[in-house]
Amino acid sequence: MRGLPFCVPIITAALVLSLPPSSSPALPYVRGSASSRGLKPEYPVSVRVLDRAHSLTGLILVGEHVDEGFRFMRADHSLLGGRWINRIPPDSNGLGDSIYSTFLLQEAVRFAHRGDVTVLTVVSGLGVGIAAQAFIAHGINTTVVEIDPVVYKYAREYFGLPEPQAVHLEDARQWVHDHTEASPNDTFDYVIHDCFSGGGVPQHIFTVEFWDELKSIMKPNGVLAVNFAGKIATDPARAIYLTLQRSFDNCQAYHDHLDAEFDEMNPFFNVVFFCMADRNATLKFREATADDHLGSYLRKHVLNGLPKRGLEASKVLGDPELLASGTEKWILRDSNNRLAEWEAADAVEHWAVMRDVLPDIFWETY
Repeated sequence: MRGLPFCVPIITAALVLSLPPSSSPALPYVRGSASSRGLKPEYPVSVRVLDRAHSLTGLILVGEHVDEGFRFMRADHSLLGGRWINRIPPDSNGLGDSIYSTFLLQEAVRFAHRGDVTVLTVVSGLGVGIAAQAFIAHGINTTVVEIDPVVYKYAREYFGLPEPQAVHLEDARQWVHDHTEASPNDTFDYVIHDCFSGGGVPQHIFTVEFWDELKSIMKPNGVLAVNFAGKIATDPARAIYLTLQRSFDNCQAYHDHLDAEFDEMNPFFNVVFFCMADRNATLKFREATADDHLGSYLRKHVLNGLPKRGLEASKVLGDPELLASGTEKWILRDSNNRLAEWEAADAVEHWAVMRDVLPDIFWETY
């Protein structure tokens, strides 16, 4: 969510879920040649545009990879997510698994041991609606905060998102501030914060001031999940993690690699930081059950492997000598926020990675 910089989720993992080609009928599409590591090399690619619109966060486009059989949504050169369409589980509204694992990892926020809950959730940064749809399927009252009305419209029309309990099409920081003043007693059990685009994040919703205000709309035992896409052991990763720790003092990091084993050679991937509002509570996760899987093989794989996905703080922070003189340099505040500056270099590299994840034709087809 955003109002100044914008907030859309992006996943940098390659499309590694191996499924058979789709048997979609021949419809108008554009053909090109694939040369990415995520897709099979050197074979024709068929991309079909289903819808597009210029909106607040850029050109929002929904398309389908006809040969591999998945549907995706992007904002300019950022992927917002997608779903497989060639292998459909029962009761899935005609759509299959998410093509990315990180949205499913975010759902582990429900597994935190914290006593009785009234199960109210706010999802900030909708994407194609994978996490929000799962919460709704579990009977959880879900509020969506998404700055771009076209993203919400397309998530409903093309990705099977049911109507949430409440929808706020505005910047997340403004919404949190207004909610704090107008409904101070209306607090949430879970918050999903997934805001990333084009190699960077909207820095105004990663500061101590924002996290402290967000914490005020969470229940005392509420749990927050924050997605970070990029490189660990870098200034942006240190800044986001240390700033979260300053506000919550109770955060753990988990990665979304499909193998569940951490691969330090992969330059870009997703990390989800889980934080509890209660500084004195211990963050522990129950085991996933069959009900949690919602008929999804990938969800089962990701959630059942949660214990192996934990990342030590030292992995996120990197060289301990850098922190020897203190961590204040990396604490993000409204008055001193260098996050955009630190992320600038990675944004160019991120774009190169995205051109490797999906062939050029995906980015050149409008």
